[in-house]
Amino acid sequence: MYIHKDKVFLQWDPVKGSANIFKHGVGFDEASTVFFDERKIIWIDGKHSNEEPRFILLGLSVTKRILFVVFTTRSSRNEKEIEYRRIISARVASKNERHHYCQRS
Repeated sequence: MYIHKDKVFLQWDPVKGSANIFKHGVGFDEASTVFFDERKIIWIDGKHSNEEPRFILLGLSVTKRILFVVFTTRSSRNEKEIEYRRIISARVASKNERHHYCQRS
């Protein structure tokens, strides 16, 4: 699945997205909306991958839930201005994470 805005493309594996709904109750369609939250918080996840940089995003979805989204980025091989953000996992933010989002944003 791809969604694009301003040369940023969001992508995910639909099978993994379905599994994420079952496991965490959050679809990647909804998770993709937090990338457009003007108050989102993003930081590097240094704990879970040595192969590629992963990022964590806390943001408000269109359904007004604060979500914790893990994603990675990739640049287009043909066009340097295009960036792909691939959603790996998404869940509802914990109480502490929601507090952090509300305090920082």
